[in-house]
Amino acid sequence: MFAKKYGLSKSKKLKNYKVENVVSNERVRIKSDVPVITDNRIPNNKPDLMVHDMKTNEIVLVEVGITNKRIIPNTESTKRRKYELLANELKSMYGCKVTTVPIVLTWDGLVTRHFRKFIVMLFNLIIDFDLLC
Repeated sequence: MFAKKYGLSKSKKLKNYKVENVVSNERVRIKSDVPVITDNRIPNNKPDLMVHDMKTNEIVLVEVGITNKRIIPNTESTKRRKYELLANELKSMYGCKVTTVPIVLTWDGLVTRHFRKFIVMLFNLIIDFDLLC
């Protein structure tokens, strides 16, 4: 979705798709499962997805987790908490707004009560650009 939003997807056929860890153009840099280089050493510096929109000066960190139903609330708060330090470091380095979006569910599709809020937040970040153009 982010690649389409920023004009990075070239092929419509899935069989021709090649997985790239970093894709970018003059407007955005999208990193997938790549360590983020920061001034200070941070233990959790490898989010599942990092989208840096250089035009709006915004960074979105998306962290996905699949867990069992007994520890799903704990997993969601852990995902959010462990990337706070990285978000603060990126905010000070780039001087931009950083949003962390944890997407956590169980293997059978159970979600927490905050799941809808995070999905809406994620889709709003994607749709905002389409409304501006």
